[in-house]
Amino acid sequence: FLEHSGPFYGEEGLRCMSHMTVPDYLAHVSKRLHEEVDRVSTYLDPSSRQSLVHSVEEQLLGKHTKTIIEKGFSSLLDQNRVEDLCLMHTLFTRVDGVDLERKAFGVYIENAGGKIVNSPHRDKAMVQSLLDFKHRLDRILAAAFQGDETFAHTLKGPFERFINSRANTPAEMIAKYIDERLRTGRVYLPKA
Repeated sequence: FLEHSGPFYGEEGLRCMSHMTVPDYLAHVSKRLHEEVDRVSTYLDPSSRQSLVHSVEEQLLGKHTKTIIEKGFSSLLDQNRVEDLCLMHTLFTRVDGVDLERKAFGVYIENAGGKIVNSPHRDKAMVQSLLDFKHRLDRILAAAFQGDETFAHTLKGPFERFINSRANTPAEMIAKYIDERLRTGRVYLPKA
């Protein structure tokens, strides 16, 4: 049974990964894992549980972590799909995929933040956009990645790099933003 389960889930993983969206695929993997745990407790010898679950994890997740990240991680972040990101993170912890997820998070932050900072036509809105971006990432960090400190450290480095990618302009915009807020008495409220 275990020998046949590996190839079965290997084929299923390839087939589903090719035509499903990342959120649908993650939900499918989660469903399959629950089905196998239920199947073991209902029909099979309990000693087969660990081997069977490991086989499903490896075939449906372990072999596809890179593809999952490439295919949908950035769009999940762009769309603020916290539940899907949380499911991804939970599943990736099962197959040692968290490092890959963390690296992709850093790349996303640097690219998205760089677009904000390096768009001269958006200079007036730069600081507010950065504050909103940081607020959104903090919410994702707390909800989807359960406040994992390593993800919090990942957040810091890319921010420093993209802020420093455009000489003096971000600092000038921040100074103007603070000056305007102090003069008008308006306090920053992030957009919901």
